[in-house]
Amino acid sequence: MSLPAGTLLTVRLDHSLSSSNSDSATSFTAEVDEPVLLNGKTVVPRGTRVQGHLEAARVSDVNHRTGYLRLSLDSINMEHQDFPIQTSSLFARARSTVSSSGSQHPESGSSVVRLKTGRRLTFRLTSDFAINSTPQTPGKVKASS
Repeated sequence: MSLPAGTLLTVRLDHSLSSSNSDSATSFTAEVDEPVLLNGKTVVPRGTRVQGHLEAARVSDVNHRTGYLRLSLDSINMEHQDFPIQTSSLFARARSTVSSSGSQHPESGSSVVRLKTGRRLTFRLTSDFAINSTPQTPGKVKASS
């Protein structure tokens, strides 16, 4: 059985993330917040653990470029084993306002993007995920076929 590319995974963050103290090596964990159904059957139950990483982060700069976090998921834990997955990137941007002069300013004077613990995020699978695929080796993420 496999989940087709395009399947949505809605997860809830275990810990907060911030563009001010994150780098591209930052990983994060979350749990599936909405069960994934296939032909009316639950394939990925709510509470299933996932792991992802921060692809990029930026704090707004003096030129008023908007800060952002860019995230993706790497693996899903099924039957007590981690399996590699590939998802599209999710961008979280700082909200900005436009002044009467036309320049953008971060809302509330904040230039840092923060995603709080419990924040719901939705990722889209970019390749099929075979549920009976080979688990990943600890410390390595393999591309799924």
